[in-house]
Amino acid sequence: MMPNYYYGTSGNDTHNGNGAVDIMYGRAGNDTLRGYGGNDILYGEDGDDTLQGGDGQDTLYGGNGNDPYLRGGGGNDWIYGEDGNDSLIGDDGNDYLSGGAGADSLQGGNGSDVAYGGTGDDYLRGGSADDWLYGEAGNDELIGDNNNDWLFGGDGADILRGGNGNDRLIGGAGTDAIYTGGNDSSADHIYFEMGDSLLGDVVYDFYANDTIYIDSRMSYTITDSIPNDGYAVITLGGGQGEISVYGPGANALSFGVTLYVAGSADDPYNTHGGGPNGDGTDYGHG
Repeated sequence: MMPNYYYGTSGNDTHNGNGAVDIMYGRAGNDTLRGYGGNDILYGEDGDDTLQGGDGQDTLYGGNGNDPYLRGGGGNDWIYGEDGNDSLIGDDGNDYLSGGAGADSLQGGNGSDVAYGGTGDDYLRGGSADDWLYGEAGNDELIGDNNNDWLFGGDGADILRGGNGNDRLIGGAGTDAIYTGGNDSSADHIYFEMGDSLLGDVVYDFYANDTIYIDSRMSYTITDSIPNDGYAVITLGGGQGEISVYGPGANALSFGVTLYVAGSADDPYNTHGGGPNGDGTDYGHG
């Protein structure tokens, strides 16, 4: 079946698909494009656009402008905010979200989603399944929510909140605040890599089942600054900085550190598979 084509004008246009495969171009203006059923491709282009894919495996491009609503709907969707401060919502399905330039909001919704914030100070939230969130550049906030999530802060002063489940939390470069967000039944892993400028990173809600992993190329010492106050400091050698660790309540915070070898199977910066559409596509962290 041939797709249906829709073309906007320089004004504020509205186009609604007919349930088949639709390809829409908003062009200039603040446009509203709705694909509904079918595997649709929607281009907002210039202006502050609203794009809704509906059911099917849709691809949405916000284009230039601050796009307030880029929503995939049902199906495994690919959503690109591109330039501007955009709001991306995956909704149902295993979705791929890319904020691009600007301060963007990315929410995966249901399904196992992959989200990249891009440049700017971004907000990323996983949802109800196993998600992969990459803040990239800027001061970002990443929230895993439920299930077993991977959170990569990237450059900047980031906030990482694992939520429920057994999460992998990697702050990256910059002064980061890391909240495991779980409880004493969760087993979260927090990673620190050599060269990430770990000056003043803080780990909160550290429980007995959680583990801190440090790049084996770094030396470290652990100090319980005040006995029985639930607080300890990891001092890294070579001027790499300090990591403050807080446990729940006024209890002695005694723990070990697991070393990992960069480039090995235990290195969280290696690629890991099972992309947003479950096809085994790998998504690496550069």
